[in-house]
Amino acid sequence: MRDGAPLVAFALSGLRPEGSPTAEGMRPVALARYHDLPGLRHDLPVVLVGASRTEEAVRSLSDVIDATAAKVGANADGAKLAVHARRIEEAVRRRVAAREAGRLTELVERTAQESEDPDFQSSARALKAGLVADGEVVDAGPDLATSLMRHLWRTAEAGKTRRFVQDAERLAFRLDGVLRAALVHTEAARAPDALRASVGTAFEEAFDFASLSRVVASSATPTTVSEARRHRIEGLLATIRGQRFFTNATASNGQAAHEFEFDRVEAALQAVRMREHEAVVLSKAMAMAELESEGRYDEHRHDPVFAAYGHGGLEGPDQERFPTPFVAVGAAAMTADEAEALLDVLGAGVPIKIVVQTDDLLGRGGEGLRRVADLAFAALRLGNVFVVQATASGLYRMRDRLARAMASPGPALICVYSGGAGTPKVAPYLAAEAAVEARALPVYCYDPTAGSDWRSRFSVADNPHPERDRVPHRFEYEEPGLARKSGEADFGWIELVALDGRFADSFWPVPAAEEVAAMVPASDCLDHAEFRPPDHLPFVFLIDDEDRLYRAVVESRLIAEAARCAERWRLLRELGGVENSHVRAAVAERERAWEERSHEPRTPPKVEEDPAEPTKVAPIESPSPTEPSSDEPYIETPRCTTCNECVAINKRMFAYNANNQAYIADATAGSFRELVEAAEGCPVAIIHPGKPRDPSEEGLAGLLERAAAFG
Repeated sequence: MRDGAPLVAFALSGLRPEGSPTAEGMRPVALARYHDLPGLRHDLPVVLVGASRTEEAVRSLSDVIDATAAKVGANADGAKLAVHARRIEEAVRRRVAAREAGRLTELVERTAQESEDPDFQSSARALKAGLVADGEVVDAGPDLATSLMRHLWRTAEAGKTRRFVQDAERLAFRLDGVLRAALVHTEAARAPDALRASVGTAFEEAFDFASLSRVVASSATPTTVSEARRHRIEGLLATIRGQRFFTNATASNGQAAHEFEFDRVEAALQAVRMREHEAVVLSKAMAMAELESEGRYDEHRHDPVFAAYGHGGLEGPDQERFPTPFVAVGAAAMTADEAEALLDVLGAGVPIKIVVQTDDLLGRGGEGLRRVADLAFAALRLGNVFVVQATASGLYRMRDRLARAMASPGPALICVYSGGAGTPKVAPYLAAEAAVEARALPVYCYDPTAGSDWRSRFSVADNPHPERDRVPHRFEYEEPGLARKSGEADFGWIELVALDGRFADSFWPVPAAEEVAAMVPASDCLDHAEFRPPDHLPFVFLIDDEDRLYRAVVESRLIAEAARCAERWRLLRELGGVENSHVRAAVAERERAWEERSHEPRTPPKVEEDPAEPTKVAPIESPSPTEPSSDEPYIETPRCTTCNECVAINKRMFAYNANNQAYIADATAGSFRELVEAAEGCPVAIIHPGKPRDPSEEGLAGLLERAAAFG
């Protein structure tokens, strides 16, 4: 047996003898099965599709390839195409994993060109021609979050642009019609040159336009458009056509359109403030143009209203029609002042979409983790901000929520860990997923538009095993004698740290075959303080490059950090309604009350005797004999937990008494089948079906057999 004294000293202080082993090049045993991630099918990389709806703007590469192979294979050799399609998908996956950029059609074409197999080239080009969707392909890593969120934002903003362009063109057409109709009645429209232009060159010599002008002028009717109205309409058209918020609008005044993509929150806020008056002017022009186009504008009534329009800024639908700024910023470059300014902007309700990304969770004392986690939690407390905390590995799974965040009318904050550029041990996708499983950066979503209560708005359901502090993983290994064994290892904060080579000297690996006294899994040390050093040695399972299993002793500093991480996760999941202490306390109190009531003696109610009438005894509600004297069905009412299962089956047969506990109100109001089904559905097995009343009821033999289990 190995001498445990140096290991105890290391566990307590982190000090080690020179030349002692470290965890350099090792990784947690939970990752043993992942050697070649690009060779596996999973939900990344994604294809950023040009779509009119945010819900359709992001698709996984596997989904696109499968759908295309099914479509193209219907008119070709489907079996061969399916095989080639998988090879093409893997080739594309390896290209983007190596940071090769391009659209899906381009990546498929490059794959075809590199092959020397004519059949494969033919399949690849058929697949390329029949792609059900095309767009930029992006894998996990530093580029994914910003590219995906910007794409969803642009898709949402494109919808706003389409709606504005349609409204602007409709209003401009109508207002132009008003001006054209008014122009017909003006002196300028009756001038000889204007009449000549209206006839055209084909009949230019057939008329005396001077004489025609005099005739038309003598019979002309006065215009119905006043000078003030004409001037107002011309101003409205100039404002709508000269706007700089939307591209592809009716016309342009030659000025460049406003930019709405920024890399600093301060720049975005400054732009919003500088354009606020311009937005008010445009919004007012659109509202006035709507009235003018329908001939409903009343100067005496509407002039005072529009004079005060937007005095306190735009709100509601008027504000929502305008583009929302998009800001992508790196957590590492953000100062404390910038973080404070970011929260001020969100708290003020400024409609802005902000993506904060960190590429390094553990560097510089975990600054990246604290920055994104603290920002997200601080924004969560504001109540009016759409908040998403995620990692790159889960962005595709959360695409619907992310799309809602980008399309929501209010502010949104997306805090993301990218997985970095990966480590020598794992790819970025696995690094990002490891952060979720370790509870270092749990996934959650707060949608202020989803409802009025916390349960509707907040969710932690996207985390694996949300009810547990750590995620369990099974693994198998061989002992020196080739005996096959299996084990279970949790994946938590300590395992996440073991992935990072910068912390290799925080672990002392010992071959799994060696015996060391008092070694216990680190998870036991977290759950039970008595299992900590010096009496016990906490360890985690690691493997080396040759997949040899080690138990790596962990220094105490990591145990303390893991305990803090677990505590943060417990508090967060309570907000999401998972393992909520308030609910547990309420359930325990109710169970205690039920238990007390079940032991209370039942006394019949007192009945006052009337000398003029015979004595009447009021019936006792919901009789619940514990030992039935006949074959009648009954319920052990004092033990009822008010689960509503039986009442949901038949409200006439089953009812609640004054204590909200069930009893059989009318055994004849339903069938024997309903009694049996109620007994089977009762979580505390207190319903006793008795014997059937109708001997001809269908399926009676089977029902009696099922009822026998309940007495």
